[in-house]
Amino acid sequence: MRPVTRDRLLFAAVGTLCLALSLHTGQHRAETVIPGPEAAYDALLHGDTSLLADSGTAENWRFCREAGGLEYGFQDLDGDGGDELLVQLEDDPAGMNAVFHYNGRSIDCWELDAVEMSCYTEPLTDGTMARRYFHGGCRSFWIFRYEPDGTRNELHSLFARDELVAPGDRAPCPYYEIDSREVTAGAFDRALRRDIQEKRWDREDWTPLP
Repeated sequence: MRPVTRDRLLFAAVGTLCLALSLHTGQHRAETVIPGPEAAYDALLHGDTSLLADSGTAENWRFCREAGGLEYGFQDLDGDGGDELLVQLEDDPAGMNAVFHYNGRSIDCWELDAVEMSCYTEPLTDGTMARRYFHGGCRSFWIFRYEPDGTRNELHSLFARDELVAPGDRAPCPYYEIDSREVTAGAFDRALRRDIQEKRWDREDWTPLP
């Protein structure tokens, strides 16, 4: 996870300026200038969707950005040495969460969820991601890492049935699993705390999007 510093913003601004220069002075012909990742992300954060690889994503991103109340941060999620851009509704990833990856020429969207309020994904400090789903008295968690192509490599899963909701439901309750194996409540709580709760980003790791 990398903080947004003044030098990073200056670098991004210079990159964005280079992106706008498209005339080759020696040959007097149009030329595409490929921006670096920080310039590409900066342009996207400021509303430029021209680098997004998918038009549907561009429309959804414009809607979320115009709605406001977003915050963002950077972290290498796929281990390739370059940062991904993470965006969420301020202190409320259930309201909206997104992951963008710069592939060298355009921006791929690996996640953009502004619908499923009971299920959302959040980044962890070790570069992994945690997806959670709460429904019907149950809690499910999946910890995964992104591969460079945007696919997800699931590392661990946690499941808890805290209460029975459906009439006549005879499933064991309370009930806890780690990686599909039944465990005690104490073991579940320790794993949840160790693998997710203690690895959440701090509030200062997010930067409000003006």
